[in-house]
Amino acid sequence: MKRLYAAYGSNLNIKAMQKRCPNATIVGTAQLDDTDLVYRGKPPRVYLTLVTKKGVSTPLGIWSVTESDEAALDNYEIFPTLYHKEVRRVQIRERDTGHTRDADVFLYTMVDGMPLGTPDADYVDACRTGFADFGFDTERLDHARQG
Repeated sequence: MKRLYAAYGSNLNIKAMQKRCPNATIVGTAQLDDTDLVYRGKPPRVYLTLVTKKGVSTPLGIWSVTESDEAALDNYEIFPTLYHKEVRRVQIRERDTGHTRDADVFLYTMVDGMPLGTPDADYVDACRTGFADFGFDTERLDHARQG
């Protein structure tokens, strides 16, 4: 059974996702309203997560993933120790047709209590490549760095 997964960080990186989740396919993009990106965690595990912020929206890359892909994502995201899963309703703009539709997607958000931090340069580069892969503004990553 396939599920829709919403990526906002390193899992936007198409090359990395092809290795991590070989059955995953790009569905399209979406925006998650009233959320912003911040880097949190304890070195060396400082990664992006979502925080509530009125008036800001976060771009999402939407993937269709199989059960084995989801298991690989769980492992990569250190679920449930570092990240937990949430289901959100978003409006997806389909990549192939440009049509929009509402759908439930799952995404990972960092567990509570992690401090703001400075990410590893390789992680930021992977995220930057992913943002470019999906046509998102990479300046958002610089803003996230500031917390």
